[in-house]
Amino acid sequence: MFLKNFFFNHFKLHYWPILTCVWFLVGFLITFVISMLENHVHVPFVSDTGTTPPESCIFGQILNIGAVLLLVTIYVRFRQVKMFENDDEIKLNSKWNILGLINGILTGAGISIVGNFQETAILSVHMVGACITFACGTTYICIQTIIFYHFRHIYAKNPECKITPKELYLRIFLAVCCSILVWVAGLFMLLAMLEFKGDNIACWKEEDGGFTFKVVATFAEWALVFCFMIYILSITKEYKLLEFESIRFKNKLSNTTTVSKNKTDENSTKNTNTEKMAPNISAPTGVLLETDEEVTTTIQHIPEAKQTDKYELRLVWRNIILFAYLHAFALYGLYLMFTSAKILTSVWGFILYQMGGLGITAGAHRLWAHRSYKAKWPLRLLLTFFNTLAFQDAVVDWARDHRVHHKYSETDADPHNATRGFFFAHIGWLLCRKHPEVRQKGKGIDLSDLYQDPILRYQKKFYLLFMPVVCFLIPTSIPMYFWNETFVNAFCVNLFRYTFTLNATWLVNSAAHIFGGKPYDRFINPAENISVAILAMGEGWHNYHHTFPWDYKTSELGKYSTNFTTAFIDFMARIGWAYELKTVPRELIKKRVLRTGDGSHELWGWGDKDQSSEEQQDALITHKKAI
Repeated sequence: MFLKNFFFNHFKLHYWPILTCVWFLVGFLITFVISMLENHVHVPFVSDTGTTPPESCIFGQILNIGAVLLLVTIYVRFRQVKMFENDDEIKLNSKWNILGLINGILTGAGISIVGNFQETAILSVHMVGACITFACGTTYICIQTIIFYHFRHIYAKNPECKITPKELYLRIFLAVCCSILVWVAGLFMLLAMLEFKGDNIACWKEEDGGFTFKVVATFAEWALVFCFMIYILSITKEYKLLEFESIRFKNKLSNTTTVSKNKTDENSTKNTNTEKMAPNISAPTGVLLETDEEVTTTIQHIPEAKQTDKYELRLVWRNIILFAYLHAFALYGLYLMFTSAKILTSVWGFILYQMGGLGITAGAHRLWAHRSYKAKWPLRLLLTFFNTLAFQDAVVDWARDHRVHHKYSETDADPHNATRGFFFAHIGWLLCRKHPEVRQKGKGIDLSDLYQDPILRYQKKFYLLFMPVVCFLIPTSIPMYFWNETFVNAFCVNLFRYTFTLNATWLVNSAAHIFGGKPYDRFINPAENISVAILAMGEGWHNYHHTFPWDYKTSELGKYSTNFTTAFIDFMARIGWAYELKTVPRELIKKRVLRTGDGSHELWGWGDKDQSSEEQQDALITHKKAI
């Protein structure tokens, strides 16, 4: 009862930005005083506060808690902006709000890294955390300034919102200052580190070298911090327009719900409207009553019911921890590539990235998931090896999930449903249990063609034995044996290669389902994204691919510059290892582009039971196998 009265009657949301800034300020002052008393830090290098025990322990905890407070502040701002996404007067692209949230989350993560990896512990990780904090923090401020610019008319008309044009000028000024300071701090710190020849980085002296650069970097760093704090405080006025509504707790034993602020009439109205909705719609879309006329701008064309009741998300903490460590080591590997690793090691990592990428794109994706072409056993064996190098599950499992993804795209049965947000589609789907619909629909996908391939059966059976050797042991051993690379460099650079390949693949699920044009089918989420196409070796032409999933090029033009996988398959066709390459005639593409109402075909690829005979007859098949 005390907490309820406190949150709803006393604690206001606009206190949160103030609490965040006060926490950071007071926490720093406490650790700074302890550092001065222990003679661990000297003016002007106050940024080295908290680098040695006992203050380092306190400093780490303060930054961790501060990061959480900052993330809450950022999330509240995200939800506030999200409320106005459909307001015609604002005309703000919702992607700005999503990008702001992503950069805000990265800023909080960077702060936590800085607090837990001090300069005297692991300097490289500390510097990575600082770069993430300042770079993403500056980007967040710039994005919020753009959002504020679009909101200025709403604020001007609201008498309760005492926000003047001066607020906009202040935020533009802070955004410009942060953009300049972040480069000054980074450049001068780099110059200082290159000239430093002392023993204790926390007690930098003039004779250690790079002293002047260090002083400039330190003052730029603290000016940047104060700009951040002033900006966070400036959004307090907007937070006054928000208030807590309810906090819900569900008792699983009695199946009752305790609501901290009960609104019975409002809830009963919502329930009534939900019961009157169409069976395949999971949320109201601007329709208040059943007698209202709904104007539909999209087409619902999925073969079965797509959205189910709310599913209780079950996190897999093992995966969360493993992926967190993986990305931390990958960032360290990136740092080593520019500092101590040999050039041959970096080149080796790039070659492995190309090989592993082909194992996913040319192998698991185009050959086995979509059957867009056929391959002789030497190519199948090679692609299976490359696929194991990529370590994204055995081909059979990868293809099953991908066929489900195409068959039930953007539904609860889609393993990485992009309508649940960028983070979920990118990596979040691997951090939680599969939705029951994913498991159920996955059981109905025909995989008989895959199990008929002895190479795939062998890979799946011994995957846990082959994968560590092919993905980690061999890539790490070759640099150590042939050009005397250190174990740490070889191992961490390989982890960066592996992590980069993962994220390139994940971008197809996330960015290519959110950002880009839709020249072939505007009624589906997948879009044409050239950036993803380059990183994922040609898999970014996603609007075309979801429209014609059996085309081996996964794009209309198939330019080799942005579709390396197509070049690889064409080369294999030239030497006779690949044959029956399926593509779409120009006339069929033209017809599809001109159609505006049918949406896409729910097919996982060639031979799906829902594929029409017309599509099979009209498809072009080149490099047919000689009898």
